[in-house]
Amino acid sequence: MLDPLTAIGLAGNVVQFVDFTAKLIAEGRAIYKAGATSENEDLEVITRDLIGLNGKLLSVSPPDSGSVQESEDEDLQHLAKRCVELGKELLSILEDLRMSGSYTRWDSFRMATRTVRKKDKIEGIQKRLNDIRAQLNLHLIALLRFMEMDRTDQLIQLKDEILMAIQELSQRDKRDRLQKKLLSKEQYLQPEANNVQDLSAISSKLSDLSQEGERVRREQRVLFSLRFRSMDVRHSKIPEAHNTTFNWIFEEAAEDDSLPRVEFMQWLRSSGDIYWLSGKAGSGKSTLTKFIASHPRTMQALSLWAGQHRLFTASHFFWHAGTDLQKSQEGLLQTILYDILRKCPDLIPAVLPFRWQAYGYSFENPEAWTLPELLTALRRLIEHDLSAKFCFFIDGLDEYYGNHVEIISLLRDLITSSNIKICVSSRPWNIFEDAFGKNSSRMLALQDLTRNDIQLYVQNHLEENEHFIRLKTRDPRCVDLVQEIVDRAQGVFLWVFLVVRDLVQGLTNSDRIVDLQRRLRRLPTDLEPYFKHILDTVEDIYKDQTAETFQLCLQARSPPLLMVFSLLDEEDPKFALTSSVSPLSVDEVAARYHEAHRRLNARCKGLLELVGDPIHDYFWETFSVQVDYLHRTVRDFLQGSEMQDYLKMSAGRHFDAHTCLANASLGLIK
Repeated sequence: MLDPLTAIGLAGNVVQFVDFTAKLIAEGRAIYKAGATSENEDLEVITRDLIGLNGKLLSVSPPDSGSVQESEDEDLQHLAKRCVELGKELLSILEDLRMSGSYTRWDSFRMATRTVRKKDKIEGIQKRLNDIRAQLNLHLIALLRFMEMDRTDQLIQLKDEILMAIQELSQRDKRDRLQKKLLSKEQYLQPEANNVQDLSAISSKLSDLSQEGERVRREQRVLFSLRFRSMDVRHSKIPEAHNTTFNWIFEEAAEDDSLPRVEFMQWLRSSGDIYWLSGKAGSGKSTLTKFIASHPRTMQALSLWAGQHRLFTASHFFWHAGTDLQKSQEGLLQTILYDILRKCPDLIPAVLPFRWQAYGYSFENPEAWTLPELLTALRRLIEHDLSAKFCFFIDGLDEYYGNHVEIISLLRDLITSSNIKICVSSRPWNIFEDAFGKNSSRMLALQDLTRNDIQLYVQNHLEENEHFIRLKTRDPRCVDLVQEIVDRAQGVFLWVFLVVRDLVQGLTNSDRIVDLQRRLRRLPTDLEPYFKHILDTVEDIYKDQTAETFQLCLQARSPPLLMVFSLLDEEDPKFALTSSVSPLSVDEVAARYHEAHRRLNARCKGLLELVGDPIHDYFWETFSVQVDYLHRTVRDFLQGSEMQDYLKMSAGRHFDAHTCLANASLGLIK
């Protein structure tokens, strides 16, 4: 009699033998019926398909750009070649395991034995193929990302070039001047102009006209080279000042004696210097800068300073989340030069002699603008015998991407000329406090001056709501609610905007005054906790998509198009690889526009918003409107380590921004 352990071992061997035999019988039956197992047949079909796809990749010539895209393409070619080699090796094994011609059941059984023996080798090759296929996917995704970025840049650049050409070519002074010259020469083109003197006059006039046309052409080319695609994006995104707010900056004396004195008008009319608009995050610095930069009262006061001199103004708005030129010295200087020279293009030959000559000799564009070239051009402009005064409005010094000592040094260097004055805005950081905060008559702290503006804003927006109007007639505590909002705001307009939006939602639900007070008092008074509170209200089912959306915005080099989010939301994760190539219909574009906008609102609760110039054409809007942060403070908040951990935890699956952009890129050509 066997001992228990021996019996168990023997039973195990019997089970293994029976299992192995059953597999052989099943394999043999499949081979006898079809010449090969169904598993091997499927594997053969997949492998041949994989070889075919990689053969197509190998047939594509790599680019010669020497760029990152070229590197990705070379890696892709290498992986494709290795994939083809392994695939052929696997096909050779599978072919060896296929029966051909006439064969018996015993032949099938022997082939099944060989199949089982080579199973490990087949699985090993199959695993290596899967690994290579995964690497191919990653490299293909990265390559497609570069393609998407290039295609998007080209589309936007083409649109901006068209708009720019229309704008510049429609300058009235140039158009009228040429038109008058043409009309003045019409008399010389009559049939009776048949003598030599008339022909000589015609020739002279046409020569003058040709020279004038050449001059206009050069001027437009120089201006076009100075202008960059994102020059006006930040300015257009900044909200307009609410009705009657910020008017206090033009008053000689404060209406409320408890408020600090503002001497901005005196500065506008006096000699050159720097005026600093200081303010906490979200206090409305950019809105105020935009408000004063083009206000008629600003121009009137500056005209008194300029006297008999010509007056030129220019403005630039730094944007930390934007392109390189939106946050660099080069972008600042190009904007200033463009703003001034487009108003007085006759100065271009003297200010930019090299560019002027270059555009005369060739139609090719010279090299990109450099910082030394731009600085030299600006000095030439200032020192030119122009009898002119210059005032620059520069917003967001804290959003300058670089050493802030550099930008401060540049500004101080500029105001060494008595013909220049500069108004700047920034957060109250120590470096700006040290540079600009020593003269109280040349600065203001915005959060200390906006109490009345905030009260007016809250009253106007709440009283636009019919539910609040009815509630106010029944409950006098509505007045106290407005005052409580103003008291808690601490001069931060962005916080007020968010609170009013929250309260309006409560009014939509017919909240009582006690409900509105409860809403207000549970809202954080600091912005970052407020943003966290907003994200906590996102429905759980959306939180992984919310995290993906924010991560995409953080990874993008510029605000992504709305269409990217539409394509990102596709249910099929292989949408970009499986979609057919065909144009999008107008109806489909309109549907994608509406759906993407609504989904964005539901998942991000207003922390992201649409930016751009709506043109009431869904097709062009969908491919031009971008998605950007409600405010820079939202981006700062999302970039924090705590929030990054929160977003990763909220995501239901691994997020790869490169994957999202790649899917979007192929989705654009559905």
